[in-house]
Amino acid sequence: DQAPSAANFNIIVTRQGSDFKPLPQPTAAVIKPSVARITYETTRNTSPGGSTGAGAGFVVRPLTTLTGESYFVTINTSTDTFTLDPGMYQIRWKANGFSTEAFQTRLELDSAAYKYGSLGYSVSTGQAGDVSYGDVTTTVTSSTQTWRLTHIQSHNNTTNGFGQSQNGWDAPQVHSEIVIEKLK
Repeated sequence: DQAPSAANFNIIVTRQGSDFKPLPQPTAAVIKPSVARITYETTRNTSPGGSTGAGAGFVVRPLTTLTGESYFVTINTSTDTFTLDPGMYQIRWKANGFSTEAFQTRLELDSAAYKYGSLGYSVSTGQAGDVSYGDVTTTVTSSTQTWRLTHIQSHNNTTNGFGQSQNGWDAPQVHSEIVIEKLK
């Protein structure tokens, strides 16, 4: 007998049924950020207030409502301030001005200027309004740090300098809004 050589050795493989299994596909985890919203709201035909003008300096804008995923925010409506748990945040705000001439908002940390909003202008002789916007990314190191939104205006309008109210329909009147997104 002859021993088989490497040259005449064959293997034949046949497929029986479906034994194909696809490779697992890589997936990315999508993490939805938590977003809280703080607003200053009044009911219809309610004066939102304002300031006596630039001589009054920056005045605190009221905060009345906290909504959204707010587990990381504490609001104090009696002092119109809020605190955040330690972490990184994107804070955006907008606030109305009505019949104030020039006006501007400012986000304050522990009663000191932290970030200024855009300059708005609404003529004092007509029925005109405008909005001041602001945006900052910040890292909070202590939950005792106190934040607030302030406003300065050049023209005396204590009745509705924080925004005009209407009486045509029964809906909340939103005069300022702070949106806080927890990044880390």
